[in-house]
Amino acid sequence: MKRRILITALGSVAFLTACGTSQPLIATGNSNPTGSSKHAPTLKEIKKAIYLAGSSRGWVMKEVNSKTIQATYVKGQHTGVVDIEYDRETYTITPNKKSTLMRPDGTVDRHLNNWIRNLDLSIRKELVRLTINNEAK
Repeated sequence: MKRRILITALGSVAFLTACGTSQPLIATGNSNPTGSSKHAPTLKEIKKAIYLAGSSRGWVMKEVNSKTIQATYVKGQHTGVVDIEYDRETYTITPNKKSTLMRPDGTVDRHLNNWIRNLDLSIRKELVRLTINNEAK
């Protein structure tokens, strides 16, 4: 009987741990988003690629300055806000404090991590497509 209770308790703890929604923030960005191509895109082309990637995933993009875009994604009662800083060699995606999915302990809701991961993947795809198109010219 005690063994059954112990197994049930351990199973419950494992289940509740797996269902947690708080996660550490994932690292994003690419140290060389366009490769070492001699046909590297301009800042204007990179900005366009980031806008295309974000809008294709439902993010609302807003230019903050010449090298920063703020992206906002709303799903139900949750709002994800990130800042995308970029230049010709790198870009980074950083959660903004306006996001409703940030936790006081520095973790983020898993949904925000997933949204950022998908945004990052789309940006990478657009930058690769842009580089291939520039090489074909």
